[in-house]
Amino acid sequence: MKNILKIKATEAFSKVQSWDFSTQTNLAIRCHDRFVLDYLTRSIKEKHASKKYDFTKMSPNDFLQVCSSNQLFESNDFNTYFNVQNQNKLSEYLKHVPLFSGINVFFIKDSKTLVGLKKELSRLDVHLIEIITATHRESPEMIKEIAKKHEFRLDHSAIRFLIDHIGHDYIKIENEIFKQRLLDPDSKVLTSDQLSRSIDQIKDEEAFKLVDLLLANQNLNAQLYLKKLLDNGQSSLAIIGIIANFIRVQLYIKENMMDKLRRYPSFVLNKYRAAANKNSSRKILDVLGHCGDVERQLKSSKTNDFLLLSGIINQYHGA
Repeated sequence: MKNILKIKATEAFSKVQSWDFSTQTNLAIRCHDRFVLDYLTRSIKEKHASKKYDFTKMSPNDFLQVCSSNQLFESNDFNTYFNVQNQNKLSEYLKHVPLFSGINVFFIKDSKTLVGLKKELSRLDVHLIEIITATHRESPEMIKEIAKKHEFRLDHSAIRFLIDHIGHDYIKIENEIFKQRLLDPDSKVLTSDQLSRSIDQIKDEEAFKLVDLLLANQNLNAQLYLKKLLDNGQSSLAIIGIIANFIRVQLYIKENMMDKLRRYPSFVLNKYRAAANKNSSRKILDVLGHCGDVERQLKSSKTNDFLLLSGIINQYHGA
């Protein structure tokens, strides 16, 4: 019977990148931390183009059809199963599997379920892994690992600032770090000064929503949302930074400068690529130049911020 390999949450980010599924073909991973679980499932899906199944919705026949080997064909599918929380159900399903086909990764909710399934999983040559949730004392190391994913180095003051202002919610911390990447795509170091200038100016979910509206080519909704942000007292300079970076990323894609975009997850880049394909390099350069002009005006004189910023959105959408 296989032993359970225990991995610290702070090590999980680098571990998942090095897992060799050509030799270690089946895994059962117990992870209680939602942030780490989301990261693992997303990373495996992006790296291996896996198919994702909600185990709570699978019948015995569904399960066997997806994962069980047969005599005629050997599958090369990469399957991931989440919401695995009913030990008796999975145990019963596994009894009818003579041999796994393809690669199968189970994300299990709790330690008790993982331990209870050891015998059946070991029979099917499944490697057992438990991700140990980070303690508050390990938060600085955890935040460093999150920043490393986005190619940021953080000094101690920046880590302390994030914990003091956000706490230990790693989903919110990563959103804040990614927002900083939207504001400054070329920066390598993230300091507490940078964070303090923007963390209260525009919330991460507001930044992402504005970008999503622009990517979806929803001109009117983007204008309305821009007005809402300004009416709520959000910084015009923070908003122009987000819009300018939105345009700059498309320019990098058009000019095939992909080394500048290593920090972006592939699912985000795919959205930007679809937007860039609809515009010429000339148009993107013109809009980016307009962003620079507007930024200088916002800094130098009393202006109608909404008219200036909405003018960029209109130019981008061809209104």
